[in-house]
Amino acid sequence: MNPVDRLRHHVSGAIARGEKEAIVERRMNATEKIRATLAYPSTSYWLKEAIRGTSHRDQVDAFRDATILAALLEEYLNELHGV
Repeated sequence: MNPVDRLRHHVSGAIARGEKEAIVERRMNATEKIRATLAYPSTSYWLKEAIRGTSHRDQVDAFRDATILAALLEEYLNELHGV
């Protein structure tokens, strides 16, 4: 299983286990998801700092940068794992 699929599997498993802090809980709005992600014990320090850092930025620019970063990391991981 490649890393992107592993992440999807992890998040799906959290929801299946009924973890209230699962970051993709569909009944939460975006602000609640951000708060839950920051409070979730398994969220990395790096991600928490990145989220906190966006509060002082233009949200469109932050979104664009995050989208670019996600695409680059996905491509890099797929390259590393021969996917």
